[in-house]
Amino acid sequence: MNSIIFQTIFIVGFYQYINKHHHNCKVFAIQQSMKVKDILQESMLIVGCVVGVSFVTGKEAQAFVGNAKNILLFAVIFGVGVLILRSFCNRFRLQNTLEFAQFTFKKRGHVVYFLLLGCYFVCLVTTLATVQNCFDELLCKTPFSLWSLAVVLVAIFLLKWGAKSFKTLSVLAFVGAFATFLFVTFQHVPPNETTINPLSTTAYSLFSLTMVLPVCCSSKRCSKRENILCVLVATATIALLLWWVERVADFTMQLPIGGNLVGVGKVCLCVTIALCGLSGAVGNALPICQGLADVIPDKTLLSFVVLGVAWAISCLGLEVFLKYGYVFVAVVGLLIVVRCLSIKKSR
Repeated sequence: MNSIIFQTIFIVGFYQYINKHHHNCKVFAIQQSMKVKDILQESMLIVGCVVGVSFVTGKEAQAFVGNAKNILLFAVIFGVGVLILRSFCNRFRLQNTLEFAQFTFKKRGHVVYFLLLGCYFVCLVTTLATVQNCFDELLCKTPFSLWSLAVVLVAIFLLKWGAKSFKTLSVLAFVGAFATFLFVTFQHVPPNETTINPLSTTAYSLFSLTMVLPVCCSSKRCSKRENILCVLVATATIALLLWWVERVADFTMQLPIGGNLVGVGKVCLCVTIALCGLSGAVGNALPICQGLADVIPDKTLLSFVVLGVAWAISCLGLEVFLKYGYVFVAVVGLLIVVRCLSIKKSR
C-alpha cells in the first residue's frame, strides 16, 4: 500500500511540475509539445534498454528485487546514475561508448571500452539463454536451442537497419509487456514478496546503468531541466513496471509472469518474449559490431560471427550468467559512474 501511495504522489508531483513550468502562453505550449515528444522518445529508449525478456517474465524481479522497498532502492540508484551519465555525455558531447571510454579513462580507454563490449556480450548471451528457457517452459523443449537460434537469425537481418530497428523493437516490446501484464493482472495471483538482499538490488541497478550507457551517449542535446524530466519519466516508468510485476508475479514458479496463462494471453506473452529477445539481441549486438568493424569490415559476416558465438555460448544455460554475468556488468557500471563523478568534481 505504501508503494502505491509513493508512486501516485510521484506521478502527480511530476505532472504538476510540467504544468507549472511549461504552459505560460499558447505559442510556448506548442513548442513545448514538441519537446515533450522528444523527452518521451528519449525516456522510452532508456526503458527499452531495461525491459528485456528477464524483466517481462519476472525473472529479474524474482532474483534481484522481490519487494516494494527494493523497488524504491532501485529507482533511487538507477535514476541518479542515469542522470549523472546523461549529464556527463551531454556536457562533453560524447556520442558513443568508444568516445566515452577514451575521454573518461584516457590511456586506459581502450581497456574500459573492451570491458563495456564484454558487458554487452554477456547481456546478449543472457538474452538468448532466457528466450530459450522461456519458450522451453511455455511451448516445448527443442534440441540445439532452436528458439534462440530463430531469434539470432531474425536479429542478423534486422541489424542492417541499425539503431532504427532497435527503437522500433523497443516500442513494440514495451507495448507487448504492457498487454501481457494486463492479462496476468486479471488472474487471481495473491501478492507475494520475497526477501532479497539490498546488495543484489544495488547490483541490478548498476547492471541496468551499464546497459543504458550507449543510449546516454547518443541522446539528444538538451537543457538540465529537460534531462531531469527525461530521467524522471524513464525511472518512474520502470519503477511502476517493477511494482506491477511484483504485484502480479508468482515467485514460487519458474516463470513468475505468465506461467499459468492460456489462450490469447499465452500467445501475447510469447510474442512479447520474442520482441524483447529481438530488442535485446539487436541492442546489445550493435555496439559490439561497431567496436569490431575494423576487424571484420563485412557487416553481415560480422553480425553472423557475433550473434553466432553468443548463441553457442548461450546453449550452456542461464544460471551461470545470472550468477556471475550480472555482477561483472554491475562492477563496470559502478566504475564508470564513480569515474564520471570524479571528473566532474575536478573540473
